[in-house]
Parts: sequence; structure tokens; C-alpha cells
Amino acid sequence: MQPVFRRLAALPLILGLGLGAGMADAAIVLRSPGKGQVIEVDLPGNPSTGYRWVLNAEASQGLEIVEVEMRGYGAPESDLIGAPAPFRIQVICTLPGQAQLRLDYLSPDGSTVARSEDLHVTCD
Repeated sequence: MQPVFRRLAALPLILGLGLGAGMADAAIVLRSPGKGQVIEVDLPGNPSTGYRWVLNAEASQGLEIVEVEMRGYGAPESDLIGAPAPFRIQVICTLPGQAQLRLDYLSPDGSTVARSEDLHVTCD
């Protein structure tokens, strides 16, 4: 499943994306037209496994120019038990500049990172 982007507020412009199968070997690149604009990203996941996406603040840069909200899992892709569902993340630009956000897909006990994704955000 590829990440899905939703455009909110003044319609952020998405420049491009890449999704690596393991650790982040390609980055998702996002551009927002300005302060207060919301970019919503859905990353693939499965709530029945207990895995969840978390912001790795230590490996991220530019957190002072964005607010990041981990919104949790959305509706499953099907009615089947154990079906995958998108995990929603909101990024809000608060200042102009660039941020590099590392998101880790953590095991239920938090001991294992199954995969990572990088979001490169430019706030105008």
C-alpha cells in the first residue's frame, strides 16, 4: 500500500514521493504553501498487529517549524478481520523553513522498528 496524501486548508502541493520496503531509502517530499497549512499523510499499517507509527524526534530535524499529530488508524481497507488500515499523520507548518521527519513503525512493545519513512517538508 502506498502512502496517501490529503490536501487540507489551502491545498498543499505534493512534489513527489518514494516508499522504501525496508528502512527509509527514499523520502516522501511535501511542500506547503504557508503557515497554518495542514498536510495529511496516510501510511500503511495494520491495527490488528499492534504495530503503530511514531515520530522519532531524535532522528528528526526542524521540529520547531512544524506541529506533528499522530492521528491513529483510519477505517480498514475491507471488512475482513485483520485487514490493513491507513495510519494518519498530520503535519502543520508553523514557521517557514524545512523539516525532516523520521517516522518509525514500532512493534507493540516498542522494542523493534519494522520500517522507517522520512518526510521532507518545506513550509513557505
